[in-house]
Amino acid sequence: MLRHPIRIVCALSLTFLIAAAGIAHAVSDDLLEGKKVGAQMAMSLSLADQDGKTRSLESLKGSKGLILLFTRSLDW
Repeated sequence: MLRHPIRIVCALSLTFLIAAAGIAHAVSDDLLEGKKVGAQMAMSLSLADQDGKTRSLESLKGSKGLILLFTRSLDW
């Protein structure tokens, strides 16, 4: 049986905390920033809308551009 279980739990928690901080610090800034405003997309995208009509990014783009928002619902 362990003599000092609280010390072991604290030591493991501290080890994981330090490791997580190191991993978070090592993440490249390029991954965090994303695309710059005005950057060109590398590919074209065409999909069918709810009426079955094929739409492309170019056909949806207006005079002020196009905002493309991807979101994930919290309600699965």
